[in-house]
Amino acid sequence: MSRTRLLALSGDGYPRRTRLVLGLSSWQALLAGLMVVYTVIAALMILVFPLGEKATLTVSDLAAAVAATAAAVFAGLASVRSTGRMRLSWFLIGAGLAAWAAAEVIWSTCEVILGQEVPFPSIADIWYLGAVPPLLAGVVLLGSASRILARARTALDGIALVLAVSALVWRLVLLPTYSDSEATLIEKAVGGAYPLTDLVLFFGLVVALSHNRGGRAGLALWLFSAGMGIFLLGDIAFAYLSLSDSYATGSIIDVGWISGYLLMGYSAALCAGSQTEVAASQEGESGVSPAWRQAIPLALPVIVIAQLLIVGFDSVLVILGGLVFSLVLVRQWIVLTDNVRLNQKLAEARNELEGRVEQRTLELKKANRKLTEARNELERRVEQRTLELKKVNRKLTWLAKTDGLTGIANHRALMEVLHDEVKRSTECDQPLAIMMMDIDGFKRFNDTHGHPEGDRALKRLARVMKKSFRRNDIIGRYGGDEFMAILPETDHEAAMLCATRLLETVSNEGFQLRRGDPVPLGISIGMAVCPQDSQQQEKLLAYADASLYEAKQASGSNVVVAHAAG
Repeated sequence: MSRTRLLALSGDGYPRRTRLVLGLSSWQALLAGLMVVYTVIAALMILVFPLGEKATLTVSDLAAAVAATAAAVFAGLASVRSTGRMRLSWFLIGAGLAAWAAAEVIWSTCEVILGQEVPFPSIADIWYLGAVPPLLAGVVLLGSASRILARARTALDGIALVLAVSALVWRLVLLPTYSDSEATLIEKAVGGAYPLTDLVLFFGLVVALSHNRGGRAGLALWLFSAGMGIFLLGDIAFAYLSLSDSYATGSIIDVGWISGYLLMGYSAALCAGSQTEVAASQEGESGVSPAWRQAIPLALPVIVIAQLLIVGFDSVLVILGGLVFSLVLVRQWIVLTDNVRLNQKLAEARNELEGRVEQRTLELKKANRKLTEARNELERRVEQRTLELKKVNRKLTWLAKTDGLTGIANHRALMEVLHDEVKRSTECDQPLAIMMMDIDGFKRFNDTHGHPEGDRALKRLARVMKKSFRRNDIIGRYGGDEFMAILPETDHEAAMLCATRLLETVSNEGFQLRRGDPVPLGISIGMAVCPQDSQQQEKLLAYADASLYEAKQASGSNVVVAHAAG
């Protein structure tokens, strides 16, 4: 059991700085020390340094009464500060301890105050023996499992143990004493009831301990069991001495009773330090018992049979043996029934788990299909979007390098191509010709016919150029009514032929206005060649532009080669 599950008996509500050995708080450790000192002082005053018969009697009786009262008070505190089953358990134990305290008070009153010898049996014996039923019930609740069948099995185990050990006590202690004693039947019954009732409580605690899993709960149960064990030994001795008329107050038996009271009270004090219920002793719920725990009931008939074979048949032994056998059979029937019920629950739980697993598997498969469909749909959309983006990108690239009016390369694209072609021409020692072209009288054309007709003329000239140049030649609109053509691997002669052919084509086709009237259209061309004119892009452009200017000044519709060409 984890420390977080220990509640009432574990005292886990205390701050860590107040913890001492065994997980006790400071006040619990102090209380334990005071109880030890109390017991030692009482033992010294009763056994070692007696102050006289009257004083020893007073010390013995009062010490027992105070110890019993303290034990009852601590059990009451444990009940108040616990919850659920543990509250009822400590309430019953407190009631039993209160009955014992009342018996001690009656005994002390008779011997100390009234100065009379306590008769046997007396009213005090009624309280002593009357404390057993609530104590037994409280002990069974203190450590038993929560399931009904497990509690029944625990009770049967305790009763069977009591009967088996009672057979030993009867044969070895009580029978010889009864046979030699001159006590009355009532005296014998009351004297024998003490060890038998203590056996019931003690072995009930032994069974309760088998359900405990340690921690502070285990410590409390062990202390309570130790106190009951001391009581068992004291009551057996008391019964023997009472039946033989040799018991006297102030013996070691009284010290044992005092220490037994204090041990049981201290076990209750461990619970009084917490306000919640202990979560120990869950063996019954788990359905798992230690091997030795399962073997004890099966060994009890063997113990009874061994007694009959060793000491001979006795009516009481036969009755006790028959009861033990009957209880063991009933107990095994309960175990079998409990196992069958547990197996049924296990089968139901397994079936339910398999159903849930199957349902969950179907849900996961359905979710996986949906996820696959969603992934496929996402991939389709991504692919479609990628194509759209590529298309848009191509269009943007085209728009960035294309003149919007004529549909041919714009100034930016021309400059990029010219840079690359000049570099290639220089590296590969190949000629490169560029032509600068301008429409003759274009401003007058626009003023006369309008800018829309001027735009149509620009587009018409662009189409003529596309037809006139080679496929690897690059033509574009340089700006306004100026055009440029880049002719890779073209020298002066080839460029001149191409320019002359373009002049003739433009002059022959002319231009037709929108209303149908023909209008003559001519161009002027300036040309420069790399590397003859220059190997630098800027100078080539300057030479070509200067040649174009000369052509326009000359009269138009002609070609002028750059001056650097010679």
